[in-house]
Amino acid sequence: MWLLLLDAYLVGGFFNHTLHCCIHDFTHWCGHPNMTVNKILAVMCNIPMGIPSAISFGRYHSDHHNFLNESKRDPDLPLPW
Repeated sequence: MWLLLLDAYLVGGFFNHTLHCCIHDFTHWCGHPNMTVNKILAVMCNIPMGIPSAISFGRYHSDHHNFLNESKRDPDLPLPW
C-alpha cells in the first residue's frame, strides 16, 4: 500500500509540474503564434490540476516580467517584513 501511495505521489507530482511548465510557456506565447490558442491550451493543461489558475497565473507572471524587482509592483517579490 505504501509503495502505491509513494508511486502516486511521485508520478502525480511529475505530471503536475510538467503541466505547470506547459502553462508557463503558454503564458509567454511560446506554444502557438495566436494568443487565443495559447490561452486555450493553457486552460486545457490546467484542467487535470483541479484548481483553475492558468489565466490568473499568466496575468501575474506578466506583471512579474514587466515590473521585475520593483518593490510593490512585482508580485513575486516578498514583502519587506
